[in-house]
Amino acid sequence: MLRLGIGCLGLCLCLVAVASLLDYFHLVVFGPCAGYGAAAFYILMMLTFGLGTVLTVLGAILWGVRKLSQPRQLR
Repeated sequence: MLRLGIGCLGLCLCLVAVASLLDYFHLVVFGPCAGYGAAAFYILMMLTFGLGTVLTVLGAILWGVRKLSQPRQLR
């Protein structure tokens, strides 16, 4: 779950980079008069960021619970 969350956050970062490049080259208009392409990028960025954040937090909590519930070994 942690890896999937980090993957979603990475995908969000890639989408932000692509959106920035598209905006730089004026291929898709972002802003108040955004078209369908820009709206799709905004929706994908929000979904991947939200899903990535939730999965990363849940994965980190589960990892911590598993780590704490393991029996400790003495050397």
